Amino acid sequence: MAPKQKKSRGTAEPIPLLTTGKVFENGSALEPLRELTNPGRLCLLYWSGREATVGSEVQCHGQRYAPAPIDPTILRALTLPTGIAPHGSARKLLDEISRVMAEYTGLPENPIAAASRWILSTWFPELRPSPGLSLIGPDTTAGKQLFELLHCLCRHPLLLTEVTTAGLRALPMEWGLTLLIRQPQLSSGLQRLLSIGRKSVGFIPRGGRLLDLHCCAATYSELVAARGAGILPGLEISVISARHDLAVLDDGMRQKIANGFQPKLLAYRLATFLKVFNSAYAASGLTPPMQEFAKNLGACTPDDPDLQAQVPEFLRIQDKEMRSAA
Repeated sequence: MAPKQKKSRGTAEPIPLLTTGKVFENGSALEPLRELTNPGRLCLLYWSGREATVGSEVQCHGQRYAPAPIDPTILRALTLPTGIAPHGSARKLLDEISRVMAEYTGLPENPIAAASRWILSTWFPELRPSPGLSLIGPDTTAGKQLFELLHCLCRHPLLLTEVTTAGLRALPMEWGLTLLIRQPQLSSGLQRLLSIGRKSVGFIPRGGRLLDLHCCAATYSELVAARGAGILPGLEISVISARHDLAVLDDGMRQKIANGFQPKLLAYRLATFLKVFNSAYAASGLTPPMQEFAKNLGACTPDDPDLQAQVPEFLRIQDKEMRSAA
């Protein structure tokens, strides 16, 4: 969908509000897009609930809006859609994601299905706590390509390494980022901050201002993350035993996958947001932290009870480990 031309603004017109995205009470929404003809610029999509309007500025609910500024280095690193496209059912969308992941990672069916659910959950960062994902194992082709696929498929993803607590606190979290952190070891301080961000239980005072670190996050490290007090559990996937004869995920294929899936996933977010946010799905038979995790994964497929019923199975092994450690 090509952006509309920006119209000149008269002196009497109000200055537009800057936004990183917004969902209104009636389900209409604003979403930042990357301009189709100029990838270094942002535009906005306004979704009325039935149709989309795209422009450098958009008018809705009696107010003009424009994209908030963002550091150019971060903008270049972000994967963003350029529009929306028909997405089909949640089951069809998840099947398409799973097929791509199987081709480029060779992982077993259950981890792929679980990772696909996690990807879908990143498109609803308003769900709190945010589900987390941990890839565990040495630096393998399967693990590397799985992480690169996350960068193609998640909402507002950033691939990062050598992340420190200070670096994490400096990121523009108001953009609803999905952090993809790949480094051999994660310090206890970094794990604690990521857990705080996923739980989103309050602000962190820093330098005379308040930081909201809320985000979705996936990590790829050699060791299992700490499971101590205050560390929120997440989905864990081992990348040790995958096949070696994998299809090569080069730059051109990554771009093709992102261009194919980002518009569908954004359209799914816009079409189902109110149902997801108001979902009454509740998982049973798990420990309380895992129940909350499962609830938010299940909420992302509100029109398919069978998909929701599968969610606890992804988490039972980790839940059993948590019960044993208690």
